[in-house]
Amino acid sequence: MNSKEAITLLTELYGIEPEYTDIWGNRHVVPESTRLTLLKAIGLSIDSTGPASAILEKEIFQLWQHRLDPVQVVRESDLPTTLTLRLPRHEEGLRFHWLLEEEDGKRHEGNFCPDELKRIESRNFNGEVFDRYILPVPIVPDKGYHRFILIRDEPGKKHETIISFIVTPDSCYLPPDLVGDDRTNRIWGLAVQLYSLRSSQNWGIGDFTDLTDLVQLCAKLGAGIVGINPIHGLFPHNPSHTSPYSPSSRLLINILYLDIEAIPDFTESKEACDIVSKDEFQQHLNTIRQGDIVDYSAVATVKLRILDILYRSFRKNHLLTKTNRGESFYRFIAEGGKFMKRLATFEALQDHFYKKDRSIWGWPAWPEPYRDPDGKAVRDFEATKGERIEFYQYLQWQADIQLHNVSLKCSEHNLPVGLYLDLAVSIDRGGAEAWANQELYALDIGIGAPPDDFSLNGQNWELPPMIPKRLRDTAYLPFITTLRHNMRHAGAIRIDHIMTLMRLFWIPPNKPSREGTYVHYPFDDLMGILALESERNKCLVIGEDLGTVPDAVRKDMVRWGVFSYKIFYFEKTKEGEFKTPDAYQSDAVVSVSTHDLPTLRGYWEGIDLALRKKLNLFPSKKILNDQLLSRELDRALLLKALEHVDLLPEETTTDPASIPELTTALSRAIHTFLSRTPCKIQMVQLEDMLNQPEQANIPGTTNQYPNWRRKLCLDLHTIVKDSNFISIGQAINRERGTGLLKRADTVRGR
Repeated sequence: MNSKEAITLLTELYGIEPEYTDIWGNRHVVPESTRLTLLKAIGLSIDSTGPASAILEKEIFQLWQHRLDPVQVVRESDLPTTLTLRLPRHEEGLRFHWLLEEEDGKRHEGNFCPDELKRIESRNFNGEVFDRYILPVPIVPDKGYHRFILIRDEPGKKHETIISFIVTPDSCYLPPDLVGDDRTNRIWGLAVQLYSLRSSQNWGIGDFTDLTDLVQLCAKLGAGIVGINPIHGLFPHNPSHTSPYSPSSRLLINILYLDIEAIPDFTESKEACDIVSKDEFQQHLNTIRQGDIVDYSAVATVKLRILDILYRSFRKNHLLTKTNRGESFYRFIAEGGKFMKRLATFEALQDHFYKKDRSIWGWPAWPEPYRDPDGKAVRDFEATKGERIEFYQYLQWQADIQLHNVSLKCSEHNLPVGLYLDLAVSIDRGGAEAWANQELYALDIGIGAPPDDFSLNGQNWELPPMIPKRLRDTAYLPFITTLRHNMRHAGAIRIDHIMTLMRLFWIPPNKPSREGTYVHYPFDDLMGILALESERNKCLVIGEDLGTVPDAVRKDMVRWGVFSYKIFYFEKTKEGEFKTPDAYQSDAVVSVSTHDLPTLRGYWEGIDLALRKKLNLFPSKKILNDQLLSRELDRALLLKALEHVDLLPEETTTDPASIPELTTALSRAIHTFLSRTPCKIQMVQLEDMLNQPEQANIPGTTNQYPNWRRKLCLDLHTIVKDSNFISIGQAINRERGTGLLKRADTVRGR
């Protein structure tokens, strides 16, 4: 076998696609250099001139040396099941014993001899023959995380192989209020960027108390769900790192969303109260509160200053005196385990080094001894800086409490779904989770997307992907932990870029996005685990399936009970016209727009196109002109779609020569159009209800636009007086509010 053939087989073994097709149907052949780069990124020492065939043989041999795969994931409807067993030929006559231990302690066992099993393949490695068998597991365990133990019975010797055996539901959880095809089984809710909320009490950024108030507002409106941006932990030392989709860790909560004055230690601390009550401090708060753009640096400075005082007060009043609150904190730490302490250690280390050198942006810039989370330098730091580590654990404890209180408020108001959280696709390579779990990630690779209509140069999100084989070798524990952490206070969770469970677009360093390719993941295993955690946490799952999506992904989303994500702008027929409401699928979330797309007003007036032109985001003038013409046509087709279902406002004309302005009546008609779809959930962006022109984020930009910074135009407590807000809310509620009467009997237990 020559080197080129071996490289091809290695890329197949590790799920690296040799070519891909873009959204326009163009085929892109992936150069060998890209495939070699990706093979190196997953840990293979390989180049175009080296002995690729020897590396291939070694990788296959290592696979055959494992008696069992590290994990078996099976749907409950597929039980009983079988395992793949690999044994050297000389063990063929031995006796084996197996034991299945269920989560709740139930045990099942059996015995076999390999020559009793069906042999399906044999391989010879340097004279040693291995056989592959089908091992029946003739039992039906309950859903959950179990252990399968294979024991080789041999006089004087005992050899055990232990794997994870995971039994999953056939589909994800569906809240009772959404079950059935009756039109009363549809709800609606508000989608908001939490940081954008204005109020008279917050400290310059929307916080968890603002979110609680928004929940109450939704309940009064007749809404049943409240959706927010990802609230993962970012970088306290660098508040200008604002993207919620590039977190330090998806297991941490962004502490800038804490309502400082709602923390019990605030009222107990005379020092904190005295500082905050001073006129100078209040004037500063008012200044950052009134700004149209979130001043993250100012917010972080005032919040962390007071939080440090509150932690010291808590330590003195509760930890040293061992009060009930102190014990509650220690329980929180114990439940988080070693890994959560490691994340807090990262925060303390990053803070420590950054104070000495402002160029220290993350752990790759730390002194070498500290880059190993298990090294002596880190252990010594933990021993001498325990209180600083404990400070960051305290912040996470308070954030967890306040987020839990939001969930409780949703239950108190009988919202059928409640809080809808967003899970980012990956983590920042310089952050806590990458440092704590370095072997899991291809740290030099970026993930993103090939070019499409809204990102003509493609996208590189500069986030590292998990290495599929290493994820599987952990029995998917990092994935399970991430789901549990993000579902525990949520009634629904949105999986950003749901395609990540099947494939991710890997991009080599210093290469344009179009030179990347797709790498495949164990889709059925991940979907099964997603369903299991969804059921256990009573959490609806929504998959963001926009852009280049394989048909198999959408088909399997239906099979697994994962809701699709339908954006009005993209829902068109093959002829290019907007779909009628009845053409939408029911198990879906529908919305006019998203945080990455123009607001309704921005779309209608072409503000996004003008801005993208200004920022040089169009590869050519022709593409710009094509999109301008396309938008002009879309406006006309949208009016035609409204007219077709008798929703066109009386004063509005469909004459292409005189496109009307986006009046309240027209905006209301568009939202009503979506309200009439069979989609179980309709989300409405607050920006659209307030007729704001600016979108939250422009993909492909960094500092050219105030991404993730722009506030809403109105205070949270005056929104209810806005005529546009009232008009749209009432119109949607007329279409989707009929299920409210039965909600008093359905209180979600969280």
